[in-house]
Amino acid sequence: MGHSIGGHAMVLGHGFEGLDRFAVVSSHLAHTRTIAPRKEQLRVAAVLHAAGPALSRTLGYMPGKRLGIGENMPTAAMVEWGSWARRPGYFFDDPSMDATARAAAVTQDVLALGASDDPWASPAQMRALTGRLTSAAVEHRTFTPEQLGVARIGHHGLFRRSAADAVWPGLVDWLTAPPPQG
Repeated sequence: MGHSIGGHAMVLGHGFEGLDRFAVVSSHLAHTRTIAPRKEQLRVAAVLHAAGPALSRTLGYMPGKRLGIGENMPTAAMVEWGSWARRPGYFFDDPSMDATARAAAVTQDVLALGASDDPWASPAQMRALTGRLTSAAVEHRTFTPEQLGVARIGHHGLFRRSAADAVWPGLVDWLTAPPPQG
C-alpha cells in the first residue's frame, strides 16, 4: 500500500514485486492548478514553486514537516516534485521518466482509496493518475466525511482512528482476497 507519493511509486512499477495486487491511498496526478480551494492551491504553489526550492537550496533539504506538506526530503526531490507539479500531466509530462510506459506495464489489480474532500487528491485527480494503469484492473473507493462520521477527512484522514472501522476492514479484505482462478 502506498499513500500519496508512495502510490506514485507503485503506479510507476515500484514496491510491489511478488504481489498480485496493491492499494494506493490519496494518490493523484498532482498538477498544482487542480487543487481546490484556490487558497490551498496558492499555498501549495508557494511551497512547491518558491519557498520549497529556496529553503531546500539554503538548508540542504526540504523541511516538509515544518511547512505542513509531509516529511522532510532531499533538495533534488523537492525541486523535481515542484517541476512535475507545474505540468498538467505531472510526471507523465517529464520525458526522462518514461512514466506512461511504466504505468501501462503494471498488471496487478489496484484499489484506489480516497476522500471526497481531499483538496490535493480529488477523486478526479486520483482517476487521472490511475487512468494511466491501462493494463491493470482498478477499483476506486471514495469516502465522504458523512460516511465516516467526521467533519473532515482531507489528504491524511483515511489513516486516522476515526476512519479505522469504516475503511480498513474492507481494505484488508481486498488486499488479502485470494487471486481469481483463471
